[in-house]
Amino acid sequence: MKITIINTPGHTWVSISILHDDYIVVGDAIPDRTAILLRKLAKCVDEISAKSSLTRILRLRKSIVTGHDGVIRADKL
Repeated sequence: MKITIINTPGHTWVSISILHDDYIVVGDAIPDRTAILLRKLAKCVDEISAKSSLTRILRLRKSIVTGHDGVIRADKL
């Protein structure tokens, strides 16, 4: 099994996301569907980093395991 850990700061300075197969586990880097739809995250320590992390995550085109909304399939993004 191969996993990759990437830095996804913004929500906190030390936020990470974990890539595995067709999934990325993002936790509170993308807490819910609203963050994806509005392309905006609430309660960030750094809004610029948060937007950059959100863009980076979306460009991966993987199913997203959010912090509070479960899995958002890649074909629904």
